[in-house]
Amino acid sequence: MKFTEKLRTTAESYVKKIQAKEKEIADHHKEGIKTYSQAKYQEIQFELQEQRNDLHREAMAAINAIIDEFKAELTRRYVAKGDELNTGDMTLLNSGYKLSLGDLEAMFDRYAPAEGMPNAACNHTMIRAILDYAEEHGMYLNRTYYGEKEKAAATDSLKQYALNCFQRPDFGMETEAYFAQIFPEALAGD
Repeated sequence: MKFTEKLRTTAESYVKKIQAKEKEIADHHKEGIKTYSQAKYQEIQFELQEQRNDLHREAMAAINAIIDEFKAELTRRYVAKGDELNTGDMTLLNSGYKLSLGDLEAMFDRYAPAEGMPNAACNHTMIRAILDYAEEHGMYLNRTYYGEKEKAAATDSLKQYALNCFQRPDFGMETEAYFAQIFPEALAGD
């Protein structure tokens, strides 16, 4: 299962559990006062609230575990790998020969996934080398690339949204149109 699907499914599952517990608390509040002694009512109410709090803690732990696992995968994915180096292009980048913006963009396009296909094969090592060259020479590539840092930041924003759903279930992740609005573009395909 992809990261965003796993995060979303987990968040939705806990939102439903928390909502069910909130309903149980409300029902007990409404009916329990009539049914039980004051002491027994308060004991049950306290137990239900503790169960809800346990669900919140469990939900946060589950979301954090998914986030940690994905960030570890990002680190593995984006670490520089010597076997990804194209010696011909690296020779050009390090030769002192002044490459044009068109040269760099064409080179970038060879290593980046095709537009609309974020999960296609991508050579992150070469892309980093090209972007470093462009930055070093004050050039701006007209290309979108989400590296580890950008994906980690997008992950943190999606995590915050998921955690907020537990406090405000009405801002749930289950509505497709609403989720599409808050979904970070950097995580497309993840």
